[in-house]
This record gives sequence, C-alpha cells and structure tokens, in this order.
Amino acid sequence: MTVLWKSRLNGTLMAGIEIVVVEGGSGLKDFIDLPWNLYANTQMGSSLKKEVRRLLDPRRHPFWSSAEAAAFSGRRGSQAVGRIAGIIDRRYNEFHGEQMGIWGFFECADDPAAAAALFSAVETLGRQKGMAFVRGPLNPVPNYELGLLVEGFDYPPTLMMAYNPPYYSGLVESCGFAKEKDLFAFLIDGDLPASRVMDRLAGR
Repeated sequence: MTVLWKSRLNGTLMAGIEIVVVEGGSGLKDFIDLPWNLYANTQMGSSLKKEVRRLLDPRRHPFWSSAEAAAFSGRRGSQAVGRIAGIIDRRYNEFHGEQMGIWGFFECADDPAAAAALFSAVETLGRQKGMAFVRGPLNPVPNYELGLLVEGFDYPPTLMMAYNPPYYSGLVESCGFAKEKDLFAFLIDGDLPASRVMDRLAGR
C-alpha cells in the first residue's frame, strides 16, 4: 500500500481536493445524501438514508460503544465529489490481536485525485491511532454492507448488499490497495420451491 502522510486532516488541500471532517448537522446530511446526488440518473442507492443516519449515530447504535470513527467529505471547489469514513473497532482488534483501521461508506465521482485524498485522510487517521493497516470497505462491520461490487452490474441494487459503479475498483487499486478476499452473493429465483428449513424460518 502506498501511503501519503500529509499535514492536518481538516481543510487539507491535495491536488485541488479539499478534505473536510464531517461533524454533524448539514455536513452529516450532505455525507448521507452524496450517493443519491452523485448517481441521480442511475439505479444507485441500495441503502435507506434513515438507516444510514441511525447507523452513524453514536447515541443510537451500540456498535460505537467500543468503536470510533471520523467521516470525511471531499470537495473540488463548491462541488462535493466524495466521502469516506475511517473507523477503529477496538473490540475487533482486541479479539483478533490486530491493529486494523477500517475504511467504509466510500462514495466518489470518477475522480482519482479525490479518491487519493479521501484514502490519504483515512490512512493518516489510522496511523495517528496506532493502526498497522486499513481494510475495507466495511460499513462499518461485516454484519452490514461490505466489499465492492465487481461483477453483476446488470442486476438492481439490493438492501444490505454493496452496490457501486464499475469504476470503483479502479479507483481503489490506484490508491495502492490489493484484493484480499472474494465475496459472493446468491440470487434466488422467486419461483424456487422453499425448503422445509426456509419455510420454518420464514414462519418464525
């Protein structure tokens, strides 16, 4: 991984991209709304805004009792072009004996400079927190959305499943990341007869 460690996080300029720390209020609203604004003319948007807001609220979601995060917004002039969150899951690191920083909630225009600035912010945060590496995308843990979609773009978005434009993997790789694991999703035809186990679970 190529890591760029540069200056302060808030208001840092990199290749014409301003990275701003999101601290709530209208900034958080813009952070949540960004995918719908970036992809207004596509079928993007596999999450519910209300659920994303609840998930990011440390007062409402129990995950944050043992974790912390910083959310970053990337702007080119007055235009929001990307977002990302840097996350430290202390319970995970204690259990697995790792020093892992997490990147998640990544959304970005097809703008390599913006992606580089966003990942630089997360990597800088990880270094400041004593992490050895960063892994993602986890939004914010595997029980929620994880991974980048690299195949299956002809299918519509599905709740709780990652959905992103095809160019995302190129942006991530250009920032020095390498694939760690393949993840698979299975599409079940609605006409498929349910097994007795599925029937029982559905009934419960």
